[in-house]
Amino acid sequence: MKHILKHIFMWVALAAFIAVAVPKSVFADEFISVKTSDELRARFALNTGGNVRMDEDITLSGNYSMKSPMNLDLNGHVLTIANGKCLFAYSDITVFDSQNKEDSGIIGSFDNNYILRVGSTTTSGSITLENSKIISTSTNGGRGILIIKGSVTVNGGLIEAPGYAIANNDAAGEITLNNGTIRATTNVAGIYSNVNGSKLTVNGGTISSPNFAVYQAGTFTMNNGVIESAGTAIRINPNSQVEINGGRIETTSSTIGNALALQDGTVAVINNAEIYAKNGVGEDLGASCIVAFKNVDLTINNAVLEAWGHAISGNGSWEGDTEGTNAKITINDGKITSSYGAALYIPQINGETVINGGEMTGATGIEIRAGKLTVKGGKITGTGEYSVIDNTNGNTTTGAAISVAQHTSKQPIEVIIEGGEMSAAVPISFTNPLNLDQSIVDQVSITARGGYFSSSVDEYVEDGYSEVWMTHDGKRMVYITKPHYIDTNNSEHFRVARTRALVLDEIELETNAPEGYIVKFEIEDSDGNKIEVVNNKFIMPDSNIVITATLERIPEEPATPETPSEDVPEVPDTGIVTPVESITKTSVLVGAIVGGLAGLFASRKKIKTLFE
Repeated sequence: MKHILKHIFMWVALAAFIAVAVPKSVFADEFISVKTSDELRARFALNTGGNVRMDEDITLSGNYSMKSPMNLDLNGHVLTIANGKCLFAYSDITVFDSQNKEDSGIIGSFDNNYILRVGSTTTSGSITLENSKIISTSTNGGRGILIIKGSVTVNGGLIEAPGYAIANNDAAGEITLNNGTIRATTNVAGIYSNVNGSKLTVNGGTISSPNFAVYQAGTFTMNNGVIESAGTAIRINPNSQVEINGGRIETTSSTIGNALALQDGTVAVINNAEIYAKNGVGEDLGASCIVAFKNVDLTINNAVLEAWGHAISGNGSWEGDTEGTNAKITINDGKITSSYGAALYIPQINGETVINGGEMTGATGIEIRAGKLTVKGGKITGTGEYSVIDNTNGNTTTGAAISVAQHTSKQPIEVIIEGGEMSAAVPISFTNPLNLDQSIVDQVSITARGGYFSSSVDEYVEDGYSEVWMTHDGKRMVYITKPHYIDTNNSEHFRVARTRALVLDEIELETNAPEGYIVKFEIEDSDGNKIEVVNNKFIMPDSNIVITATLERIPEEPATPETPSEDVPEVPDTGIVTPVESITKTSVLVGAIVGGLAGLFASRKKIKTLFE
């Protein structure tokens, strides 16, 4: 029995290994061996296909169409497509190498053209690469795969070309990268899709190119993986949808490349990501992590952004030019850092930026030059020494948490601060570095009605609000708040000198309780939290409060009882005075009677025994 179980276990383990090591698509039938181009071409025909294994290197001399579903095992060999020729996939084709050899793959050379085409205007196809390689070797604009109608899925291996590694011309076409590498070796896109409606999903793997690793229109989703470029890593074309849930995006450019460029009308949501543009060679040089152009709606729920230049930048405009307008940026959380520029540089006309949370750190935290900025939370830090320059095309200020400076666009600027923390040499800087007319400067509005600041910002505090110095996160900071209301449920027996107070104010309660009574207080803030009262005083919270008072009777002190004499026994108080002598005689008499009855009972028992 043990031997039988042992063999069963071995067969189950072997089956599990095969299921993992070999693509699922190859289980159905045995593989058909091909050794020549004629044998392989025969498997391309309608109603053939199937599981095909190459047992020799094969060269295809012309343009050929794969018309039937096929699982093509390169089996450690090379399939060469002749120079200037192309292979067409008009069905579902899966390519893999069961031998996992480094030099195995599909190789072709077609100047300024593709070595593999998927589908036609009337027929859909698909290419799935499990491992191995698909490589275009032409140095004159050679390209990899073109989707005319259909899809490409990469589960492993490499697709490489000097030109576009994969291009999609199908509005319903899909590219999915689960693992492996897609690479362009010259200054063009690794993945190029310029048709709205197309989909690119990156679940893992790597996409790279000297410039525009991804050039995408339609829908872009990234859940994991790496996208990197020496220029702009990702360009998203107008009116697209972007969702980034993980992975790393990076430009290694030291000049003007961007990690992620969002074009006109794109809606982008970043739930989690690492985005880097960390290289820079001079004060005015360095890439941005994200650039948001006209009508872009960008929401960052969580991300790590690190840049030499601006970590996030809107697109500014000259006076009368509406190209850089209306971009909306919302930051809910994340860590956004710039080494030299601003964490956020927002010059877009009619732009709207809302900060709900996160950390923004730069030489200046945020510089706004047009549009509206609302700060409700988060931590904004300017790390540089305070200075202002007359820059017409970029940030003007260092050393400010929030810099407000008019721009050549001469547009209204509105800043509203309701919360958050602003730390810098100058928490709020408002300047006119271009010496614009006063009428232009008067279009600026700055209002602070909340938040913590590293120093006073009194000139921007809204009427009805006040500055209060307090400890925040271990630091002494100015806090902007308005007086809170003190509501008294019943004030018959106490008095408070004021009905409104600022946070941290010490409030004293005066009482006038009747004789024999004291006043007990219960104080709650607007969230129902109890406020401690000590000696009829309390510290005002950052909230409205309600005071409830009750009268409590002062208990009378009990009378001190007399200490009885040691010679006199204690007697219950019955109201009758009994002389000590009477008590003593009574005790003796009772003892004698009890003793006599006991003796009589004993004698009676002895007499009874004698007569038995």
